[in-house]
Amino acid sequence: MWIKEIEIENYRTFQEKFNMTLSKNITVISGLNGVGKSTILAILTNASELKSKKNKKENGKWIKKYKPYKTLNGSPFRGDFADVIMFDKDFDSPGYKTTVFFSDLPENQKLYNVKSQVKFRASIHSGHITKRTYRKLPNQELYKKSEKKVKIKRYRLIPEKADHYNNERKVKWPSYYMGLSRLSPLGEKDRVTPKSIPEKLIQEIIKIHKEILSEYISVDESKMTNLDIGNKYPKSTINSGYYGYASNSNGQDNTGQIIEAVLSFQLLKQNMQENGDKYVGGILAIDELDATLHPAAQNKMFDWLLDKSKELDLQIVFTTHSLTLLEHISKLQLKDPDCIKVNYLSKFSDDPGYVKIKENPKPEYYKHNLQQTYVQTPIKKPKIYILSEDETTRWFAQQLIEYTSNSDYSLEWLNVNISWSHLLNLYNSNPSNFSDYIILLDPDLNMELENSPLNEYIKKHIVQFKVNSSLSNIFILPGNESIETLIWNYVHSLKASNLLFDDPNLANYGINYDTLRNIDKNGDYINDEKHKKWFKDNNPYMDTFIKYWIKDNIKDVKKFMGIFSSAYARIIKNLSD
Repeated sequence: MWIKEIEIENYRTFQEKFNMTLSKNITVISGLNGVGKSTILAILTNASELKSKKNKKENGKWIKKYKPYKTLNGSPFRGDFADVIMFDKDFDSPGYKTTVFFSDLPENQKLYNVKSQVKFRASIHSGHITKRTYRKLPNQELYKKSEKKVKIKRYRLIPEKADHYNNERKVKWPSYYMGLSRLSPLGEKDRVTPKSIPEKLIQEIIKIHKEILSEYISVDESKMTNLDIGNKYPKSTINSGYYGYASNSNGQDNTGQIIEAVLSFQLLKQNMQENGDKYVGGILAIDELDATLHPAAQNKMFDWLLDKSKELDLQIVFTTHSLTLLEHISKLQLKDPDCIKVNYLSKFSDDPGYVKIKENPKPEYYKHNLQQTYVQTPIKKPKIYILSEDETTRWFAQQLIEYTSNSDYSLEWLNVNISWSHLLNLYNSNPSNFSDYIILLDPDLNMELENSPLNEYIKKHIVQFKVNSSLSNIFILPGNESIETLIWNYVHSLKASNLLFDDPNLANYGINYDTLRNIDKNGDYINDEKHKKWFKDNNPYMDTFIKYWIKDNIKDVKKFMGIFSSAYARIIKNLSD
């Protein structure tokens, strides 16, 4: 089950009727501030909830004890509009406001209290909340708790009664909303209480955390901790061999909270099956997914969310302003249109009650809209200059970028041939002169190789640079051989059944398994120089060869591009400031 469409009318920004369709897996909402993105998330998660089954007890003994339906931090699977949107007595009126359209409904719709369309009306209620404060006692490690009841007005969205559904209950379906309050810095809190995480999930969380943030932490030696800081979102922290929870950055905490939210649905699926209930998916909404995450981590986070969405039948909807993330998503959306949708929202000063929606826009569209100034003039990006050893290096790097990224990198590829040692000597002489340069080195300089020439260079020189770091301007392309040898060895390692030999760019010109083997039947191509000659002689086919090499080495390529993208974003930002 999933939400395929939402309709909003006569509420704040959405005075005119607004309809937005969603993807079964991931829906991305973007746009300038004040267009109603958070309102949409609140409505989506307000539509449903899943309560834990009630345990049964007779004569003081449990006859049936069910596993609870709670998130890893102990929260219920439900969203409440009033928890997200503050009531405005001057503008918020009661009455019909929204319709949520469901798809792929379960057979027993009454069991889930669901139908294809569920309408919601707004209702204003009087109530109170308990405000708790904690005051540290002088010269003691003790806190005094104070509670005060405060009267409030709550603005709720309640399901309307309909035929065969004479109730105002929400749809029985798990939902969870992650708002920006999850980013509240730990250092601003006076009271912190640890909360446990199921041991069987700790290692999985740490492993995912490490992959997304490219952290150098030991999975076996690290621990996860949830810290209750007095709001809805406990901090998700890692204690490693290098730092404790107090040293966690907001980016680390945000990553941990999102991972835990997704894995909460994974655990829920397992618990429901053990309780004899049928799991029919759920919905997770995340406000500002990209907040506090660097560009490479944003992309990795999205890739992981897409995989988990498919695995768990989990509908994920999030907002973002990140151009680098939107560019990454746009490329994936073209390859997987049924599972990814981008909705860009706009509003206009001469028609304030109308919100325009554009589905799956090209990157140029939201670049212009998100970067425009008050006088509607697009911001022109500065250029980053690329220095490399030769034309082959530039070709190889351009192929990696073209295949793995939809980003409109602002790069100037300098048509110069300079040996790698001279490039490093130039940079090392005065790094500040090359702050807007990126230097690309061939794979045969891989520092993991025992006889890497670059390792020898670093031993003999006092260097002022790092290599293959998001803080670096110098990068070694993926692989461990010269580019020509890399392609030669790859092509000649393939079996005759490999799809490469069916590629029309080769097959139509008589290039097949046998012709490639016959090229070296006498064993003439045995060194780098011979491989360079072969590379040059067969240049028309290299674009096809590299495409398949990238596919078969995508893990290393993505790792390289993640670091490259992060460094690129850093350099561009520094040039723009």
